[in-house]
Amino acid sequence: MDRLKWLLPNVIDKYQYAFLTGIGLLYSVLIVNETIDYLTKEQLNGVIVEVDFEKAYDSLDWEFLM
Repeated sequence: MDRLKWLLPNVIDKYQYAFLTGIGLLYSVLIVNETIDYLTKEQLNGVIVEVDFEKAYDSLDWEFLM
């Protein structure tokens, strides 16, 4: 994995919070919580969408990757 460290910043979006060194998955939960608090306090309307990518990695063609 160390061989790819130089490439990862070019491939992973700046808004990716999972699977990165130094950034915990719960950071995205904190952002959502702060957004809801802000919208509530400012009496603003908003929409939060949760997208579930369950088993996204299981749908890859592993033989092709290998």
